[in-house]
Amino acid sequence: MVKCCLKFDNSLQTYCSGSLITGQVKIILDNATEFQGVLLKIIGKAYVNWSEADPNNSTSNQEIYTSCENYLNSVIYLIGSNKFDETSTIEPGTHIFNFSCKLPSQLPTSFEGSHGYIRYSAHLILDRPKKLNETLITGFTVINILDLNHEFLSLRTPTTVEIEKNFMFWPCTNKPLIIRLTIPQTGYVCGQNVHASIQIVNQSAQKINSVKIYLMKISKFTSDFPLTKTKIEERSIAKNYITAIKNEPEENFKCDLQIPSTSATCLESICKNIQIQYEIRAKATIEGYLSPIAAIPITIGNVPFINATEGLSTMYISTENSEDIKSLEVLIANYGLPPPTYEEAVEMEKVKFNCDEDNCYIQLEYIPKYPVYNFNKHERIVQLQ
Repeated sequence: MVKCCLKFDNSLQTYCSGSLITGQVKIILDNATEFQGVLLKIIGKAYVNWSEADPNNSTSNQEIYTSCENYLNSVIYLIGSNKFDETSTIEPGTHIFNFSCKLPSQLPTSFEGSHGYIRYSAHLILDRPKKLNETLITGFTVINILDLNHEFLSLRTPTTVEIEKNFMFWPCTNKPLIIRLTIPQTGYVCGQNVHASIQIVNQSAQKINSVKIYLMKISKFTSDFPLTKTKIEERSIAKNYITAIKNEPEENFKCDLQIPSTSATCLESICKNIQIQYEIRAKATIEGYLSPIAAIPITIGNVPFINATEGLSTMYISTENSEDIKSLEVLIANYGLPPPTYEEAVEMEKVKFNCDEDNCYIQLEYIPKYPVYNFNKHERIVQLQ
């Protein structure tokens, strides 16, 4: 009987792009066992797949749109080699193998969506003569650092958007409903509160039942085959409500919305197949009418704004964090900030790996983890009001 275990030295299984993955593989044998090879594959790729009917042919089957971009395919032989005519006999007992893998420097952040994913995983493959391969698969999270302090200065400035809704009553036009949404900045990190201000100028005869403030995650998937096509997925991942509306001619409200654990903004320059953007939206519910929506695009990073009036030159390296996320921890420590926690994404389901090529007998559950900041403790983080 063969038992095996794959363990990362980082218990969080979270790494920055460009960092070094290290860990151990443990194989326990009851009897002497012959192996063609025992190998560890470290794989990373962006994959897109969805299907839809051909609008020009109502009788045709569903058309499948797909694309794949490979970022990482490292193969480490723990036992044996790629010479298929050689075998190795391993004696009974417990055998420990250390492994390491250097990640490329510009990997996109891990992401799981309904029509595609950016996924990184480790595959431990037991290749024995005259037997099906047995594979243990586990996922890990990769973080592409997005430091808000190095992005556009406009992310620090307040932004206001105004929408106007007219209600038509033939032959006359009713006076409009105006909604103004204001936020103090457009750059945020997970754990941070968005302080939204909403002004409602209601000159119409319609009554507003409630106003919903929510964070919309907008995922764009692009196929390469059979042709280039895009599919948009929108998902609300945080929300709050304003219900104390008196329907006066003018009303002003304030509402906080906390950014949950989620992947950072991802543009085409980072991943050509999958882009991730965010909007803060305010939606007024009016019975019998389409709800008017005010929306402001925001950028979600993983290093927050700091107080620019304080010195940033002091270097302090935290020793409480794993080496594999050191690049992010060093950067944060250099800014004089406490490190974040790493929490599972709120809107993602547990990953199920595709095992078509191997007899996958163990799949360890996996959900990407992202840095989340505690703003009650981070006194140097800029939280604009």
